[in-house]
Amino acid sequence: MEAFEKAFYWMCNWESEIARSDSKRRTAEYDLLLETFPNLEDFDLVGTKHFVLHDDKPIWGLDEAVDRYKEISKFLVLDRFHDQFASRALLFGDQELEIFRKRMRAYRDRRLRDDLKIAMTCFDKRRDDQEDFYEDNEYQVTPLWQPHRAFSPEDQFGIFYKKLNEYGVYSFFAADDDKTYHSYYRSDASFSNQSVLMP
Repeated sequence: MEAFEKAFYWMCNWESEIARSDSKRRTAEYDLLLETFPNLEDFDLVGTKHFVLHDDKPIWGLDEAVDRYKEISKFLVLDRFHDQFASRALLFGDQELEIFRKRMRAYRDRRLRDDLKIAMTCFDKRRDDQEDFYEDNEYQVTPLWQPHRAFSPEDQFGIFYKKLNEYGVYSFFAADDDKTYHSYYRSDASFSNQSVLMP
């Protein structure tokens, strides 16, 4: 997902540059795309045909998919300038940018929440009974009830997800009504700054 995020922001910058450029540059970019993709179906990286079965594993790589995304986006941007009746509104405008940022945050928060749950499952299954600390190749789990932290009625655990270099806090609270409440936060290496993960 990070590769597509970079591509999206790259396209935002590219569209701004194209919007400021003259018609000669736009025409040259448009002609180059038409030369690369003379037919609309040439954009089809998947090879979609009604008689071809497709399994779950793509036959193209991530770099190819990102490049194709950029090429299709370029075509959509340039086509707006090429067609005199088309809207001049930016394809990657402020509203789209805001929506994209929210979607990326939701994606990252969901991914981190899932990783925090996995880390705690590993912690509960394999931690050393002599220690409340747990570490494997992917996760490091540390209880956060040290004396220097502010009091909390919740049991809190700091989690480091090594693969993505992300930090989070998982906490739970056993209430008087026999219900257990779970909370998930994005954090930093000190586990002192916490922001609630989006649901």
